[in-house]
Formats: sequence, structure tokens, C-alpha cells
Amino acid sequence: TRRRSLSLSDDEIEGLDMRFVDGQQVRGAYTEVELMPQGAKTKVTPENKKQYVELLAKRRLVDSCASQLKAFRDGFRVFCPGYLCEQMAKVIEADDLHALLFGEPQIDIADWRDNTTYWGGLKESSRIVAWFWEAMGRMKQQDLRNLLAFVHGSQQVPLGGFSKLRGFNGGTKKFNIRCQLDASADHLPTAQTCFNTLIVPAYQSCAELEKKLRQALSLNQGFDEGLFEEY
Repeated sequence: TRRRSLSLSDDEIEGLDMRFVDGQQVRGAYTEVELMPQGAKTKVTPENKKQYVELLAKRRLVDSCASQLKAFRDGFRVFCPGYLCEQMAKVIEADDLHALLFGEPQIDIADWRDNTTYWGGLKESSRIVAWFWEAMGRMKQQDLRNLLAFVHGSQQVPLGGFSKLRGFNGGTKKFNIRCQLDASADHLPTAQTCFNTLIVPAYQSCAELEKKLRQALSLNQGFDEGLFEEY
């Protein structure tokens, strides 16, 4: 590593007898790429070790994957043109871009609940709804993300929270819970991911609801295209 290379003593550097090359195994064959002109003949010394580490890092982190980075850049600029990237670079940093791409770092159950609607005879005071949020309160962050992916198709909460959740057409679409009264309590919850809708049979206890919900998440079986309808 860079830190390890820079921390080597002068004697250790001399003893390693390194040159300005990047040596790697490629498909079972050892190859070397010069990090600079005449790199194979240029010995790494205590005086130039920093330059060696910088060139090696550039080779492995930038040059060796230049074609992949270019493909990513070209694809990204289909949605974010070059002129817009230039303007964004003036006002946002890497952390800001990460937030735009990956959304909120934590799932806030209170925000989720505030941006949930209810169908199929349910309302916020219904016992099924109360049991659902009680079960949610016992879930870890990864369990919550799995549930969101089960219903929404993605584990990521948009930047700005659940009020920004989107549906299949790109417009905002709140998380929905719907009770399926004609489904047996033996059935697992299902989901309509295009509409951010969780469909829950009329279970008779919170424990039963939580058990069936966790079972559905473990099996990852929730997309029920046959249940689509106009809303």
C-alpha cells in the first residue's frame, strides 16, 4: 500500500531493489508496465519513493481502468450532459453526488409512516396498520431496506425522504399498504412494485403478521403482476 511503501526505511527500500514498473499477474503470466520512460531501468530510492508511489497509484486506480471509466462517464452524460457536469462541479462535492445517487443513508420509520397511504378498507387506526408499524419498529436497518426493495424495487430512500419516492412512471408515488380480505391468513404478503404497494392478508395477530412478512422477505417473492389494476 501507499502508506506501507512510504513508511519503509531507507535500508528496506534499498534491499527490495524495486524499479519504476507495475508488475502483475495477467491470466497466469507475469507482466510489467513501465510507470515512466526508462522505468525498468530506474531504481526506487529513498529520494524518489514518493514519486514511485504516486505513479503506481495512478497506474492502478486511473490508467488501468481508463476504458471502463470512459464508458461510465459517457453513460452518465447521457443523463447529465457535460455542460451540466461542469456547473455541478462548481457547487457540489463528491459526498453530495453520492447522496444524489444513493439517497438517504438511514431509513427513518417516522418519515416512512408519515408518507404512507392505506387502501382496501384500511386506515391509519386499523389494527393491521398498527401491527405493521409495531413490527417495523423491531426491524434492523437492513431488514427495512429489504422490505423497501420488496415493495418499491430498490433499497434506496430518495434524497429528501419518502415523500420523494417514485413510481413506475417516474412521478412521485407514496408507499401504500392494502389489505386483501379474500386472501387466506396462510398466504404471504405480496407487492405491486410499480405502485409501491404492499398487500397484506387479514392476519389475526401482530406476531402472525411479522412472521409472514419476514418469511416473504426471506423468500423475496412479492411481485404479483396479476394483481395490477388502475388507481
